Amino acid sequence: MFWVLVALFAVFLFARYSGHDPFPGKLSNARMSWLGVGVTAWNDGADPWMNVRLEIQPGGYTCQVERIDPGSFYQGLAWFANANRTRFNPITNRCSQFTIRVFSSPWPQQTGGQQVANFTL
Repeated sequence: MFWVLVALFAVFLFARYSGHDPFPGKLSNARMSWLGVGVTAWNDGADPWMNVRLEIQPGGYTCQVERIDPGSFYQGLAWFANANRTRFNPITNRCSQFTIRVFSSPWPQQTGGQQVANFTL
């Protein structure tokens, strides 16, 4: 049993440090902060994010951002709206999950090459 655990740990280390992403499609260079009245999404990677969709749950509030450059961020709540075009109100609504989605194709298709980062608050 001990050697099985050692082997699994070695495989994990190899996958983690060999440049291979053990979770394909996961946006590992993202971070966010939520201050109750505003949200900030940072791109800590080396490549720009193109065709970005930010999502707040519950309620399906989304915001489309054309580009977030490396080392920069998106900040705000003014452009988040749901399918009924109702704007997100931080006083009456609560955010329990924030998602960053980066697509390889522009709007409105937004298909293919999707990368995702989920944050639970």
